[in-house]
Amino acid sequence: MSPGIRYPGGQGSARPSQSSLVDSSDISATAFIPTKEWITKLGNGDLAPDCFGGWSRVVEIIYGGVDVNGSVYIGVWLELGPASKISNSYKEGRPVITIRGGTERRPIRV
Repeated sequence: MSPGIRYPGGQGSARPSQSSLVDSSDISATAFIPTKEWITKLGNGDLAPDCFGGWSRVVEIIYGGVDVNGSVYIGVWLELGPASKISNSYKEGRPVITIRGGTERRPIRV
C-alpha cells in the first residue's frame, strides 16, 4: 500500500474487495458492494470507488442516513484532480459498478 493511501477503517486498512466483471486491454468493469461497516467508517481522506473504474479520495461527506428498510447510505464528493471533484453515493448492499475505458478516465455508456 502506498503512503498516504487510506481506505475506510484508518491508515493501513486493506482495500475492500471487489469483483472483476469485464477485463480486456481496452475496458474493465468491476463491482464493489459496500457494507454497513465500510459506509459508517468512510470519512474525509479515505478512498472510495469512483464511476471511472478507480478509487478517489473523499473530500467531503454530503449526506448520510438510514433508509426505511434499515440500510445505511452516504453521499460524498470525490477528488478527481487538483481542481475537480465529482459526487457519488453508496448504499449498504447495493453494487457499485465502475468502468474504466482505455488509459483515460472517461465514462462508457453501458
